[in-house]
Amino acid sequence: ILLGVVIVLLSFFRSSIIFINDWGIRGWLLGQFVLLIWCTDLFKPVSSASSTAIGSIFKTLPAIFRKGNIARSLLIIGIMTTCLEAVATRTWPMLVDLNVAGFPNDLSPDINLGSRTHSGKLAYDFIDRRIGHDIVIQNNPYSVQDRPSGLYSSGQMAISDRTDYGISSSIFLSMQKGIGVVFEQNYSNWDGIDQICNRYSIDVIVINDTDRLWQSLSTLSTLRLPLYTNQYYAVFACGDYSAIH
Repeated sequence: ILLGVVIVLLSFFRSSIIFINDWGIRGWLLGQFVLLIWCTDLFKPVSSASSTAIGSIFKTLPAIFRKGNIARSLLIIGIMTTCLEAVATRTWPMLVDLNVAGFPNDLSPDINLGSRTHSGKLAYDFIDRRIGHDIVIQNNPYSVQDRPSGLYSSGQMAISDRTDYGISSSIFLSMQKGIGVVFEQNYSNWDGIDQICNRYSIDVIVINDTDRLWQSLSTLSTLRLPLYTNQYYAVFACGDYSAIH
């Protein structure tokens, strides 16, 4: 029943919460769960004191190949697609930096993905170690799948690209526009930025080189020293928080 429901729903419905059909990607996991249970009947591990579970499974593969064309075909497809996914997941970032995968793409605007991601890690590690967790930080809310902030930051953010799963789109878009203006234009002083930071209770902003605000960094740095900076990232106190830091 579960497998049938999954097949019917994924054949005729799609999700529209974000720009991709997330339901079409993840909904099939329930169907895979059913197939995973069924496929255990094909595996009868050879029991021996010296055999590991994985080793026993590999010993049964010849027997599965003899069960018929359908089982053989499904096994080959399963092994090939699993290997493809594992290789693609582990090598795609490296292929980007080698200029094999092409850019710009969802991961990087250029072939410096590794350096930029490491710089992001250093910036968020600095915030966690030196500033603490009792503040509100903010990066560019227009960034989609900003991996450094998700992987390396443990602090609270006013808004992120994943916020739209928990609130209405109108509220999300309003906050995104209200905060995003900080990162999407040039500033000659901190007045406008500080006003927005105070309005949304933001204490620290994280700027990277893909933000338009990065072009104003030299001017802003003369008026307020960054808390941290490297080749691709800069961290500044803003709003009322800047008065004490």
